[in-house]
Amino acid sequence: MDRVKKIRTEHSLVREDAIRPKEFVFVDKKTGTRRFEIKADKDGKMPVEQAVSLLAIHCVARQQTPGDFGVMVEAGEDLFAAIAARGQAYPGLFGYEDTWISAKPATT
Repeated sequence: MDRVKKIRTEHSLVREDAIRPKEFVFVDKKTGTRRFEIKADKDGKMPVEQAVSLLAIHCVARQQTPGDFGVMVEAGEDLFAAIAARGQAYPGLFGYEDTWISAKPATT
């Protein structure tokens, strides 16, 4: 039971509205190039009709199919602030003194 409580406590650091999408970015899967973006509605959902229309235009213009596109989701700044705050609990984690993070050349 204590473990369940601990997990819930840790998750409570990130508010539900902090993970609400702000924008949906459509990218070319082959090149990773950003093609277009759609602002999320007030509930954080994708405006489907707008997405369908823009996707159709880009498919025709670029002679691609919907499967050639990927979607990335931009989350709110609050999500990253909560994660960064959690990271402060681990001193040195993001410093260069940590061997697993530093870019030291391999010795042979």
